[in-house]
Amino acid sequence: MLTEKETVSENFDRLVLTFTDQTFDEFKKSAQLVTADQSALDLLKDFRGRMRRNTERPRSLVEALFAGEEMENLDATLLAYLLNPNRGQMFNAYIYGKKHHDLRFFVRPHGALPGLSPEEVTLVNLDPQAKEEGIWYLTHSEKEWKENKASSGEDKRLIDAENYRIETVITGENDFDL
Repeated sequence: MLTEKETVSENFDRLVLTFTDQTFDEFKKSAQLVTADQSALDLLKDFRGRMRRNTERPRSLVEALFAGEEMENLDATLLAYLLNPNRGQMFNAYIYGKKHHDLRFFVRPHGALPGLSPEEVTLVNLDPQAKEEGIWYLTHSEKEWKENKASSGEDKRLIDAENYRIETVITGENDFDL
């Protein structure tokens, strides 16, 4: 609806992929190994800076999701997927395009936008100054649709405390009436 097109096509000059799936194997089939030059190292430094930049006063909901108090620790997320194969496999593409400077495409079995929705696939345009900023696409995986299991009511939390006990001790010289 935002782009008034059925598909998204974006020319880009930089792309960062993070993944725990078979993407690397696919690259090995047709890519040639090259030595990283300074521009690749600068891109990685810029990317890490973007992923760790915390905006104190977000200008939009999307900026609050990705650069506010609840921003994701991407390194920790990747590590969690790598160390626990039962979580499934994830794929992220950070696309720095000519027209849209910060597109993010995620496929994550535990929710592409944790805390917001359980859908596994999303495309987001992060640009608080642009009229096209927003969550462009958010849906369940093809597998869930085929198995008729797609539901926005899914609970994909990794931990769910079923009960807890809070023990409090108040000490001091003053007596309090409650």
